[in-house]
Formats: sequence, structure tokens, C-alpha cells
Amino acid sequence: LTIEARQQKVLMARLQLVRGNAKWLFAEPDMANELAQAALKVFQEQLDDTGCADAWWLLAWIENARGDAAARDEYLQLGATRARKISDWVRVDIMEAELARADAFRDVAAAKKRWGSHFSEAINHLPPAVAACVTDYLSCSASLSCDYGKSTALGMQTYDAALATGQIRRAIFSATNIGDDFNSLNDHHAALEWMQ
Repeated sequence: LTIEARQQKVLMARLQLVRGNAKWLFAEPDMANELAQAALKVFQEQLDDTGCADAWWLLAWIENARGDAAARDEYLQLGATRARKISDWVRVDIMEAELARADAFRDVAAAKKRWGSHFSEAINHLPPAVAACVTDYLSCSASLSCDYGKSTALGMQTYDAALATGQIRRAIFSATNIGDDFNSLNDHHAALEWMQ
């Protein structure tokens, strides 16, 4: 294939991935999976590491929606490994933050032990997309440890960073979690405001 033909194939695969993401957001996991798998095949054929990492990211969230945590984690690990290969630290950090968050829901003490030195609460130096994911993990970890004040503060950072980077779904979940934390702190008025 010519360079132009290869670029065209990759571009079409990118569009499939965007369509797959929309299908996932509209709760059509089978169609989302079909589009993501087709895109992944092209990215693998064309040796497009970034495309592969992004396809595995979408496949991870499709499996999450289906309730298959093991497949989700496998896809996130594949994506992080491929992103690390090309030194794409934004993608690596985002995928590893999601793995850490998943670990926290399974066993918060073990997650803190595994990821404690990996993610810092000094997130000001992080790109906003990464900050949204890292603070999401840290907020969940604090909440699961019954440190609701810390969880609320981190959750607000997640909410702001998620909105700033177009992660609407994450912002919605974060607002709900902040509301739950305020309920746990017996601040029901603030909880209602966040839930609304």
C-alpha cells in the first residue's frame, strides 16, 4: 500500500473508533465492540500503537459495561503496555489510574499498597485528562477508606478536570459520588445539590 492508502485506512479506523465510542455511550455494547474490534485490526495491521491503545481503552469500557472486570483489566493493561512502548505517558497514566481504581473497589488496602507511590496527590503538574483519572482513583480510595472529607475534596477536583476535558460521564459519576460522601458527612443539603 502507498503511504496515502495506509493513512486512509488508519483514518477510517479512527472514525470507526469514534462511532464505537458513541455506540458505547448510547448503551449499544455489541455494535461498539464490533466497531472497536474492526478498528483494532486495522491499527494492528498498520502498526499504529496509538490506535491500538485507544481501541483497547474503548474495549475495556465496553467490557466494564458488560460486567466483565477481568476483560476490562486485560484491555487496560494491553493499552498501557502499548502506550508505554511509544512513551505516551498520558495514555499510560490514564489507563493505570483506571486499573488502580478497579483495584480499590476489589481491595482498597491492597490497591493503596500497590499504587500508593505511583500516584501523587500533587496533581497540579498533570495534564487535566490525567488529573481527572488520578483524582478519581484517589477519591474512590479515600471514600472506600471512610475518609469522606478527603474523598469529597478530591472528587471536586475530578469533577472540574473531567468537565474541562469533556469527560461528561466521569463528571456525572463524580458528582454522584461527592453527593454520597456529603451524605456520609451528614451534610444532606450539600449532598442534594451535588446529586442534582
